[in-house]
Amino acid sequence: PPALLAFEPLSHYVGFGRSRIYQLIAAGEFPQPIKVGKSSRWVKAEVDALMGTLEKQIEKLVVEKLNEYIRRAKKKD
Repeated sequence: PPALLAFEPLSHYVGFGRSRIYQLIAAGEFPQPIKVGKSSRWVKAEVDALMGTLEKQIEKLVVEKLNEYIRRAKKKD
């Protein structure tokens, strides 16, 4: 069976609070929870995939900004 995260561990894992997580779910940008009784659980593999995607997007943005900074610095020389 897949590993599941309850809300508190999920919140600590991704660094987002309840309202942000549910905003992202509503926007289709975060995995949907699975109901286990009255509780919500998230499939850890789905959360890991999202975090990996976000990490790659951040890395790409940082590289783009650094390249832009370098181009500007070269123009000043």
